[in-house]
Amino acid sequence: MIPTLLRTLRDLRRGIVGWAVGVVAIVGVMAAFWPSMQDFREFEDLLQAYPEPMLELFNMEAFTTGAGFMNTELFSFMLPMLFAIFGISRGAKLIAGQEETGVLETVWCQPQPRWRVLAGHAMALATAMAVLGVALLGSLVVANVAVDLNVPITELAASSASMVLFGLEFGLLSLAVGAATGRKGLAIGVSSVAAVAAYIVYVMARLVDVFDGWEVISPVQHALRDGPLGTGWAPGSLLAMALGGLLVLALAAPVLERRDIHG
Repeated sequence: MIPTLLRTLRDLRRGIVGWAVGVVAIVGVMAAFWPSMQDFREFEDLLQAYPEPMLELFNMEAFTTGAGFMNTELFSFMLPMLFAIFGISRGAKLIAGQEETGVLETVWCQPQPRWRVLAGHAMALATAMAVLGVALLGSLVVANVAVDLNVPITELAASSASMVLFGLEFGLLSLAVGAATGRKGLAIGVSSVAAVAAYIVYVMARLVDVFDGWEVISPVQHALRDGPLGTGWAPGSLLAMALGGLLVLALAAPVLERRDIHG
């Protein structure tokens, strides 16, 4: 398990560094806009022109605070999308990607059960996602001081943890589908559809009365929770995202043990 973890991290290191730099850059660019928006006194009048559903969906009424600005500009869509894309693409690249390139055959020759290989890949994916989370938290802390967002560091940590577990949940889904089928494209497709469906459920639950209450099944709701900046730690939501990823992984493990590996 540990050799698989270390080998996978070595293979992912360049991608991890590149994505971490990208996350820091995005936070820096958005934070740079905050001082000008903070001094934009006419924004309250501008909000009156926005449709009520948009104001409710993106919580734009809190846009004039540091937390509200970062929630609207970063956490409502951009950061969840980036973390999900990273998790899905890397999760599909591991077992399924190695199987399609023929690398996995040499791994199976080693005297270890397949579930240990799957667990090692999952641990590597979680570690990679945690590195992105640390990059996000570090950039938020710097931005908080540099442009006076006035957000407690505990809130910054909670929001970073939400993004990590959100991306990891869909990353583990991608890893699980790839492990069960050996198809990288299918793993990306299934996980991407699941992520889009989760966002649609989240949006519909907020805008359409008939879907009220459905948001509890959406990982997007667990990750954002009307924030996530300013809503504090939500252990239940964080646990739900973690358990969701572990569940699909547990379901894929026995399938991986039984199926033939494509040559």
